[in-house]
Amino acid sequence: MGGLLGYDISFRSPIHFYTFSACFITHTVGAAGGYIQGGGHSPFGHWKGLASDNALEFEIVTANGALVTANSYQNTDLFWALRGGGGGTFGVVTSVTLRTFEEVPVVVYNFNMTTAGGDPRFWDAFAQWHAALPSINDAGGSGYYFALPNVPLGATTSTSTIISLLMFPEKTDVGQIDQLYQPLAAKLQQIGGVQTANASIPFPTMNSTIFTMLIADPQSDSTGSIAMLASRLYSKDLLTSKDGPERLAKAFQSIKWSPYSGITGHVVAGGAVAANGDKVDSAVNPAWRKTISHLLFSRRWATNTTLAEQKTIIKNMTEVEIPILRSVEGDDRMGAYLNEANGYEPGFQTSFWGDNYPRLYRIKQKWDPKGLFIARKGVGSEDWDDAGLCHIARRSD
Repeated sequence: MGGLLGYDISFRSPIHFYTFSACFITHTVGAAGGYIQGGGHSPFGHWKGLASDNALEFEIVTANGALVTANSYQNTDLFWALRGGGGGTFGVVTSVTLRTFEEVPVVVYNFNMTTAGGDPRFWDAFAQWHAALPSINDAGGSGYYFALPNVPLGATTSTSTIISLLMFPEKTDVGQIDQLYQPLAAKLQQIGGVQTANASIPFPTMNSTIFTMLIADPQSDSTGSIAMLASRLYSKDLLTSKDGPERLAKAFQSIKWSPYSGITGHVVAGGAVAANGDKVDSAVNPAWRKTISHLLFSRRWATNTTLAEQKTIIKNMTEVEIPILRSVEGDDRMGAYLNEANGYEPGFQTSFWGDNYPRLYRIKQKWDPKGLFIARKGVGSEDWDDAGLCHIARRSD
């Protein structure tokens, strides 16, 4: 699974209290599995990089039953693949050694933007928010935001809102963080019709930040719900270009948003994630090194939804909505985060791994030549049918 998990939980905003689909840390997900093997993002990625960037060694049971150690000195190809090549693909990881860091203080900044429901100026605010993200991220800000285009307030009224919660490790000066948002606040005032609210909260440690702001209530565990995701990584180049934020806003505006459905934004890259592209040789999608925001949304259905209705939802997401997300920067640029992506992702090889895929496929054939470990849309899965039951092909490379 992905970086942060859990849905339909309460977002602990110091300004407002909302319940909606979001991604937060749960109590039941371990770090040694697919989280790290898929890359592993977090609200502190700007500070210290992806989880896979900080993996030093794996112990893994391979397809032939051997327990091997993979690190920078032995089984280096497997070590490369396990850092971003996807969980459930190369063997059973029994342990992982990770780099750790000292505790630091954190300033959490909550900035909310709201318009009347259906007001097109909401999408202008959406564009301005994304235009502001590169400078805020460069200053150390990372975390999450939630764009809700259609939140009913009553029988005849609704609101549209963007709720952001960004964190600034190693910061204690609240006033300094406030100043980062002033250009954005001025732009929103010029748009008109956009109400803003903000609050700064200093925390003494990262642990206190996480347990106060991000840990999901165990009572809100949504295990058993049905949802499929569409996601895309968007680059700093896009958001700093003249028309990039507007193109992003128009793309998301063209998608149909039912009441309470919305977009989850992850500001979990830049900083160390970008810098590690020159320092860490791993299988993680190279698009991460250019990313500012990882955006996703979900489509859900009930347990009694007919198979035909399910297929319609899947078809619309795969053939209509995902192409809209890709159209902003083009199919051949950026990609999707494999831990939080669509189970029917077209061209998953390039979307999840970019230019790293051919090398990953070769490593898969070396360590698991018979395909004992099969993960949906994982490395080598194209050699099997959609159910993962029947071998159908063997790539020549």
